[in-house]
Amino acid sequence: MSVRHRYYAHDTWVRQLFPFGWYIAGAAMCSDGKVRKLMRIGERADSFFSVPASVKVKGKTVAGFVTVETREGYITDAASDPLVVKFVAYQYRKNAGMLPRGAWKQTYVQWQRREAVIYAIKLSRKAREASQFKRVRK
Repeated sequence: MSVRHRYYAHDTWVRQLFPFGWYIAGAAMCSDGKVRKLMRIGERADSFFSVPASVKVKGKTVAGFVTVETREGYITDAASDPLVVKFVAYQYRKNAGMLPRGAWKQTYVQWQRREAVIYAIKLSRKAREASQFKRVRK
């Protein structure tokens, strides 16, 4: 048996045990926009698109399922819309109110804005470090 790690966008991933393809671990994007490790994950998928799983939110276990979609919610990926492992809480189960309804989505415009902010922060840090370096050299 071999273990295969599949890495996706936004630091999400799943680990599968082959030759059967059983899921054994992972990290998924929750509907509140935070990446959480999967506490329990079903070995086999219950449908073609989802696998039962649960996550911990503020110390409470939230049951749901894991699926792989793009940021905008499509099945096929593109260069501007990569695949993400998403966790969706079952609304009829205990602690379902710990997460917002539905799956996390991010449009391409939101993603561009986020990337622009991250880039600006990195530039300001580099400028600050360069100015500190100049002060030390004098």
